[in-house]
This record gives sequence, C-alpha cells and structure tokens, in this order.
Amino acid sequence: KQWYQRRVREFQTFQHYFKQINLRGYEQIVMFFTQLLLLPTLLISLISCQSCPVLRTLLDDTSLVPVGPNNDICIIDRPNCCTKSTEERLLTKTKEIFKNRIFLVLNELLGKIDKDNKVKLPMMTKFLSSLDLDLETKKQLNERFYSFLEGTDTLADLDLDKIHTAAAIGALKAGVGNDVTEKCADMLFFELQPLKDAQEKYIYSVLLMLRGYTLMKDLINTIQLPDLTEECYVAAVRGGMKFGGCNLCLRETESSQPCKMLCRNILSGCLKGHIQSREYLQRITQDLVDLNSDIQSYYTEVTNEVTKLADEIDTKISTDQTFFNSCSKLKSSGNIATEDYSFELDFTRRDALQSLDSSWLCTYVFSGVSEVNCWNRTAVDEYRVNVYEFTKEGQGQNPEVPGGGPAVDLEDFISQYDTFSYAKGQLSRGNTFTGSSAKGHRDTNSKLLITILTLLAVEHFVYFY
Repeated sequence: KQWYQRRVREFQTFQHYFKQINLRGYEQIVMFFTQLLLLPTLLISLISCQSCPVLRTLLDDTSLVPVGPNNDICIIDRPNCCTKSTEERLLTKTKEIFKNRIFLVLNELLGKIDKDNKVKLPMMTKFLSSLDLDLETKKQLNERFYSFLEGTDTLADLDLDKIHTAAAIGALKAGVGNDVTEKCADMLFFELQPLKDAQEKYIYSVLLMLRGYTLMKDLINTIQLPDLTEECYVAAVRGGMKFGGCNLCLRETESSQPCKMLCRNILSGCLKGHIQSREYLQRITQDLVDLNSDIQSYYTEVTNEVTKLADEIDTKISTDQTFFNSCSKLKSSGNIATEDYSFELDFTRRDALQSLDSSWLCTYVFSGVSEVNCWNRTAVDEYRVNVYEFTKEGQGQNPEVPGGGPAVDLEDFISQYDTFSYAKGQLSRGNTFTGSSAKGHRDTNSKLLITILTLLAVEHFVYFY
C-alpha cells in the first residue's frame, strides 16, 4: 500500500512539472528541421516552374532544368537547360523540318510551273487534233511530240512540209468552218505558205516551252535531292531558326528571335551548294517568260494569217470561176473561229530569284527575325558579322556554315539545257525543226576548228621544209 501511494505521488509531481514546460520553442525547432528536409524538393519544384517552359513543351520533357554549361552545339557559358543530349534532340527536330522549310518557296514555284504547264499542254493537243491527217499519223506524231518534251530529238526526220500543210489546212478549216478539198488545197498552194510558216513557229514555240517546263521541274527536283549538310543543321540550331534552338536553353532568351543578318548568313551557308543551280533557275525562268511572249505573238500571227487567207479566198471565189468551182465551200461568214487561250503566266523571273534568296526567306518564311534585341547565337544582342554575298567567294568567308555545301549534280541538266537554249536561239532567228542541237553545233565547230588548225600546221611545215 505504501509503495502504491508513493508511485501516485511521483506521477502527480511529474504531471505538474510537465505542465510548466513551454513547448512553443520545441515546436518551432521541429518545424524548422522539417522544412529544411523538404527544401531540396521545394527548390526543384520552384526551378522547374521557372526553367525553359518553351523548350520543355517543344521536347515534351518536364525534367529539363538548368545545369552547368555542358554543350556541344550551343555557345552558352552559364547554366542552361541544354545538355548534350538535349542538343541532339533539338538537332533531330530541326532535321525533320528545316529542309522542307528552306525549299518552301522553291516548291511554290514548282506548283506554279505545273499549273501553267496544264494551260500550255492543250495548245499542243489541239494543234494535233486540228491537223488534216489520218488518225494513225496523228498518234505517231503525238508520240514524237511527247518524246521531244522528255528530251529525245524525235522531230528532225519528220516530213515537215506535209505536217505544215496539214496544219495550215486544219487552221483554215477551223477558221471558216468547212472542209478543204485536195483540189482546193492545190490551188491554194502559194496562198497557204504564210499560214504554214506561222503555224510552224507557233507549234515549235509551244513544244519548246513544254520542254522548258520539263527541264525546270527536273532542275527543281535535282536541287532538293541531296540533303543539307550537318554543318547547316548545327548552324540552324545554334541560330535558333524558327523551330527551336539554343535560344530556348535560357528562360530569359526563349522568346527572342534570330537576328536577321545571322539568319541570312545561315541560310546562304546552307544553300551554298546551289549557287550554280540558282543561276540556271533564273536563266530557264527567263527563257520560259520569253517563249510565252513568242507563243502569244505567233498565235496572233496564225489568227491574222487565217483571217487574211479567208479574205483572199472570198475575193477569188467572187472573181475566179475555176477557183469558185473548187473552193466555194470556203466562203467565210465573216467570223473566224479562234481558240481562247490565256497567256498570263503564274510566275515571273522574280519568283525564281526569291526561291533561293536568303533575305526573302528570312523575311517571309522564317518570319520573326529582328534587327535589334535579337538572338545572335550566344545572347540577346546585336549581330556584328558581315552578311556575305551568295557567291562562291562570298560563302567561302561565311563563318556560320563551314564546309562546301551539298553536292548537286547538274551535269545532265546543263547538257540538256544547252540543247534547249540553242533551239530557243534558233527559233529567234526563224529556224525551227532543224534537228540541230547545241551539242551537235559545238561538235561541228570543234571539227571545223581542228581542220583549220591541221591545215595551218601543214602549211607551216611545208613553208619551213
């Protein structure tokens, strides 16, 4: 009993003492150590909320946080969100998009070419259908025409007089709306000659233009065949070109746009393998613009010759009984039927110029570039490097994209273009279905030169002997 009473008194004494202790200080200490333990988690959460949100969204990676500089591509000397693996992901994403974007205007030009090609092709097919020839001959000629469009010289051995006569008679029939008998055609032999000449120039200019379209499409496809270089893609990432690059590695620069002059140097460097391609693209575009004017002029000439011939026929029918007996069905009603063609082109030489022009691409395709307060590869500031000309010499000094650029094989195109250009030059001199080619022309000149040099050498030898 005494032991029990003593234990009760001790408990009461402890209880009284415990109540006198101020627990507030202990509570604060416990709270402090609890917060200290949670601090890393809180800091990580805070950093994550403030770190490169655009980059995290682009790569769909919420784990990206600033780390010490550890870059292969980006030129950033302070903690940023781009590790080497992150840069590789940006590079991969750029490779998926950048090439299509850089050739966007070029492909728009290709679309315009296809559209106009569809306008010009019926000129050829309607010419064939109007010929005063049997169906089998028309089919054979149609095959030859299409082969010519693809680059095979299938027109040199044609019976041109027969075709031109058939074309002139066909145009006359279509104009006055009646058949031309064989006897009447014989009586109109000399009167048909101007119309035959006009038809010859018209159809040859149409064929040349369609051939030019084929060449131009081949050139555009050849330009896009090789991939851009690795140096080009690295420069695009480094320069922050539109689809995400090193500017996204820092929270304070992620909304900045590339400096315009930096953009121009990068795109020019990426396209440096296409300097010659660009020259030929402009040449053939100008050729097509010229041929379109020729076609319109020759078509007008054909229409005028049909009208003129119809008037001559009307006069001879009224004054020449023999002629009347053979050609009275050709008396015109006064209205000459003509085809309604559009000679408006959907493209100009300017389109060809802009398609591979870095300034145009930076302004209208890679929009958002700026002159000031822009991303200059390392920070938001000015870009203090020259813009280099789009020439071999200029791009040899361009520091943004080292190397020689993609290898573009234009040998076959240039050979075919020379033939096309020679034929166009012959057309301007009044020569059409001559069967001559630029290569044949050059070979003839070469043989002539060799002959002359040989004769000179023999003469020289004989003189001294």
